[in-house]
Amino acid sequence: MLSVLAAVPVFVSLCFKPSPEGCVTLPVLVEAEVWCERAVEGAEVRWMVDGEAVASDRLRGLDPETQRVAMILDPVRLTHRVEVALFVHGSEARDRMVLPPVCPFLLQLDSFRWNSKGLTVRLANGGPAPSGSVALRWTINGVLYSQQRLDPLPAGTTAELHLPASASSLLEAALTGPEPGKKGRSRLTPVVVSLEARPGPGDLEGPVKTWQFFLGYAGVRGPARR
Repeated sequence: MLSVLAAVPVFVSLCFKPSPEGCVTLPVLVEAEVWCERAVEGAEVRWMVDGEAVASDRLRGLDPETQRVAMILDPVRLTHRVEVALFVHGSEARDRMVLPPVCPFLLQLDSFRWNSKGLTVRLANGGPAPSGSVALRWTINGVLYSQQRLDPLPAGTTAELHLPASASSLLEAALTGPEPGKKGRSRLTPVVVSLEARPGPGDLEGPVKTWQFFLGYAGVRGPARR
C-alpha cells in the first residue's frame, strides 16, 4: 500500500481472496478497502489493469471507518496487474498487485438427473480457455466401475456423461426401487456414485474435481433365519 499525504491522509488497500482452486476462477472479483483519517465529502476511485484505465467510481464521502469498493475483471490473458487509486481533495493513495493466474479452464457441474435407466451428468467448461483432455472415473460406493476420457471442451460449452443402471446391481436396485413383494428380510444400503475428473499433464486447472451423487437405497438380502 502506498499513500501520498497532502491536505487529508487517505488510504487504499487491495484485497483479493485466493481461490481454493489454486488459480483465479471466474468471475474475477477484485476488491479494495478505502478509508480516511477524518470524515470528508467526495472521493474518486480509479481502476487500472495492465496500466490502462478500465473503470472509475465516485464516493459520497470517506471517514475512518473502512469502506469496500469492487471491480469485476474480464480477463483476456492468464495473469493481470491490477492497480487502484483513491483521490480526495488533493490527496492520493495507490495500491497494486499482480493477480494469480486465471484458470485456463474450469470444469464445473452444470446439472444432473437420474431415472431407471441411469445417471446423466452435464459438465461445463467455465473458461476462459478450451479445456485439455480430462480423465474421468466413475465409482459406486467406493468401487471403480468405469473409466473414460473427456474430449477437450471449448470455453462456455458443456458435455453430457451417462452411467447406465446396468453398470452395477446396486445402482440398478437404487434407481428402480424394490420390486413389489420382494422386500423380504433385505437390509437397505445407501448408494453413492462419485465422478472424478483429473486434468491431463500440463493443465493448470488445479486439483482433481470430485462430485458425489446420493441415488437412494438398494436392498441387500440378509442371512436367512433357521
